Amino acid sequence: MQKVILDIINKLELNLSDLTVLTEAASGNFAYTPIIAIAAGAKKVYAFTKDSHYGSAESVIKNIKTIIWQSGFGDLENNIKFITKLDPGIIADSDIITNTGFLRPIDEKFINYMKPTASVPLMCETWEHRPSDVDLQACRMKNIAVLGTNEEDP
Repeated sequence: MQKVILDIINKLELNLSDLTVLTEAASGNFAYTPIIAIAAGAKKVYAFTKDSHYGSAESVIKNIKTIIWQSGFGDLENNIKFITKLDPGIIADSDIITNTGFLRPIDEKFINYMKPTASVPLMCETWEHRPSDVDLQACRMKNIAVLGTNEEDP
């Protein structure tokens, strides 16, 4: 898995050095979101999780920590801070906030805590954007960049 992650990071020239990322910690493929961020050099990753029908927050954290070590990124584990409460200070500290399930909705109240240099990558194509997920008008008012994902790229 380490090779796959590093190959993708290299192909996309993903460099998150000196950036703080707020993403979700979840099951399935979403377990890799915080791992990819630290592997791409993020100085800090907040990995927000909560109990869901997919599993408990505790089991998600345990699973991701296991994946981190099995993938060869164990030395970076301390760069991930697993959180189960999302407070304004964490939002304000983050440079990149992923539009992932546990973090939605990214509404006006949420956006007001964000720094103006932050960005929100949509975890979907731009045409798939749902207004209930990210308030684009509030992002525009605060000059928050919102970017879509090209899911057609191999």
